[in-house]
Amino acid sequence: MNEKHYAQVLIDGKIYTLGGAEEAQYLQKVASYINDKTAQLKAKDGFRKQSPERKKKVLRRLLPA
Repeated sequence: MNEKHYAQVLIDGKIYTLGGAEEAQYLQKVASYINDKTAQLKAKDGFRKQSPERKKKVLRRLLPA
């Protein structure tokens, strides 16, 4: 059975603990990807004009369940 690894990561200014079978370095890459996508969305005028609820929905789509 695979050992589970955990990493403290910073995503959009908040600290989260990610866990999985992957190494901590990979989990950091996942956090970096999420930060990049979040920054891209926040830079768009259309996204900034959305309601807070709509923004949360769009950002949640970045992460598969």
